[in-house]
Amino acid sequence: MSGTVPDSRASQEADRIAREQGQPRAGFNPERLRRAWQLVKDGKVQGLGGSQYRVVGRVEPYYDVDLAEDPACYCLDMQYRGRMIHNQCKHVLACKLSQLDAGLLNAMSDMMAVTMQKKRAYFLRNPQPDHGRHQRKQPARGTSGR
Repeated sequence: MSGTVPDSRASQEADRIAREQGQPRAGFNPERLRRAWQLVKDGKVQGLGGSQYRVVGRVEPYYDVDLAEDPACYCLDMQYRGRMIHNQCKHVLACKLSQLDAGLLNAMSDMMAVTMQKKRAYFLRNPQPDHGRHQRKQPARGTSGR
């Protein structure tokens, strides 16, 4: 049985990092998932056979993804964030989504659109204070700001 249970300290650390970044532990960041769905919807995911895919990129012309590898993708998102909190980049999520039934994907698209409409309506009715986060810092008195 040794080796089948994840190290609890490592798991707790991953949970802590995920909480600090405001992301679910499973790695399904809603914005990343939405971008992945858009890649599938726009036909930018090409199956190459087996567990290998090619995804049209924004920064690079394309990303080769192999779902059987770890890491499955070598994009910057996966290199800098994905592995640290067991997250998955939009390219990996898009490949996984492309394996789903088209009817399920369409239903998911409808559900996401309704969710976004509800979220938009909520924030229009309940504006959130910015707590000064979006204000430009003023230079201290007596300095030129340089």
